Amino acid sequence: MKILQKSAWTLLAAALLPAVAHHSFAMFDRTRTVLVDGTLYKIELVRPHSWYWVMAPDASGKVVKWGAEGGGPQEGQSATASYFVPGVKVKLMLHPYRDGRLGGQFIQITSEDGMKKMGGQVNFGDPTPPVSTPGK
Repeated sequence: MKILQKSAWTLLAAALLPAVAHHSFAMFDRTRTVLVDGTLYKIELVRPHSWYWVMAPDASGKVVKWGAEGGGPQEGQSATASYFVPGVKVKLMLHPYRDGRLGGQFIQITSEDGMKKMGGQVNFGDPTPPVSTPGK
């Protein structure tokens, strides 16, 4: 009986570990919004978070890679990959990292023809801060 109880507790602890290991949103500056105008490099629809990668020129004109962390594919983002394919021109809106890395929390991605994909973990009740565009 004790072995069965220990096994049950071990399984429960293992099941809860991903929830405990999940990060907070403190790494993102939610008071700022950045709009990256560039070319879609790739979308990774993986768990626990999807990633949107865009190549865009910085202030000096050098092309750099930006990454935005979104929600997981279970949030209906899998349709995004069929429409937003690598090489298309996009505008990626995100809350930037506080530490200055090129990326942040995904808000939305918009194609040249106006198709938008919104998602990620965004509190749409918060007012959206003014948007800044890097390199301009």
